[in-house]
Amino acid sequence: MLTKILVTLLVIVVAMMSMKKRQPQEKQQYSQPPSMASTWLKFLAPAIAGAVLLAAAAYSGWQWWQGQQLLEVRVHDANSQQTQQYQVYRKDLDGRRFTTKEGLYVELGASDRLEISELK
Repeated sequence: MLTKILVTLLVIVVAMMSMKKRQPQEKQQYSQPPSMASTWLKFLAPAIAGAVLLAAAAYSGWQWWQGQQLLEVRVHDANSQQTQQYQVYRKDLDGRRFTTKEGLYVELGASDRLEISELK
């Protein structure tokens, strides 16, 4: 994720540097003043780009925050009638397998039941 952001920033910097190196061309004289639509577009395009970036940042932050939630996972073994408790981050929970807060990797069998609750 971080590499994607860094690559994007690198591309933006390179594009801006290449635009600065170009020689400015002489502007052509317009016989008509710029239309109202082009004036609005100059303000609307950056606003839309900013809104998209803000929405992407908010979504990424929400995903990260959700992944950092600590859950309590209880595994009920149907054969031996035993229950084991684990603390798991939401991001580490993947169907019938998970990695505990302590780093223990657990994969459940077909007869095991999984009960998930938020840690209080």
